[in-house]
Amino acid sequence: MFTVPVADGLSLHVLYENAEDDAGVHYLITHPDWEHAEFLARDDGHWRGPGLSWPELIGAADNGLPGGTTTDPDTRLLLLLPALGDADLPADAGRRLAACLRNRLGAAEPGRLAAAVLRRQGMAGRARWSTGAAGVRVDDGRYSFRNPGNRDALPDCRLAQVSAALTPRQGAAPPGGTPFHGDRSPDDCRPGACRAAPPRHRHLPPPGRVHHLARRPDDGLPTLLTTLLRRTPRPGTPHARPRLA
Repeated sequence: MFTVPVADGLSLHVLYENAEDDAGVHYLITHPDWEHAEFLARDDGHWRGPGLSWPELIGAADNGLPGGTTTDPDTRLLLLLPALGDADLPADAGRRLAACLRNRLGAAEPGRLAAAVLRRQGMAGRARWSTGAAGVRVDDGRYSFRNPGNRDALPDCRLAQVSAALTPRQGAAPPGGTPFHGDRSPDDCRPGACRAAPPRHRHLPPPGRVHHLARRPDDGLPTLLTTLLRRTPRPGTPHARPRLA
């Protein structure tokens, strides 16, 4: 498991699992006051995503916050990249990714490889992101935990907390603004005050319960491009509820 701290005391986790009935890569977010980790995305037989927009990905890679597995921006970006799904990439996205692929993986043609990765993106493909009146950033992905229109989306206050942590300057409601969906006060959406009962969650595994596919950040990177470039089968039904351990 690799950890990337973000703002407001939250942390992103990339969890590689190869248990017989639970193989895959899970992209989770936690806070010390939360009882459970929350899914942002997952790449397994019940994949979901996307979990990150391009600005959020770059912000997490570059924040330099201590306490994670690595502070190297290139390594962080590549570890989190499969959770990306963004239809509105900036013009310099290809150059940034190409530099990471060259620096960390020694790619022979990093520009072409970056273009191919960004054309397909993560397991769920591209999504469009928007920021509501309360400053909460959500997407329109059909299988995304961050699309409030999906039945298995994160609860409203969790969406607000995640948005604030990943895009701090846009995450808080402006003066006079209303809470997300208008059903909670801003205080209810502090990390320790969320009263929502998420329909799906998972605990981070205790030591010895997970067989890691990778031990160090560099160990996880060679398999990254296989994850990104393969064509993952679509779920059998449009609204199939994910099976959780």
